[in-house]
Amino acid sequence: HGKDARPFAPDLAKLLADPVPEVRRAAAGALGAAGDTAPATLAALREAAADPTAGRQARASLRKLGGDR
Repeated sequence: HGKDARPFAPDLAKLLADPVPEVRRAAAGALGAAGDTAPATLAALREAAADPTAGRQARASLRKLGGDR
């Protein structure tokens, strides 16, 4: 959980494209909790922000990570 998940951020970012909505939502939340602010992570969350299912969580994670600026 949390910062312990940071090494897995690239894998979590890939899950933002998973066909299962709940997986996308969970991945977006996990990325925010991991605290990874790598450009690739922020870009993936910005793209996911338009997702009708995971978008709300992606936007919340972006705010938490400061990537909404």
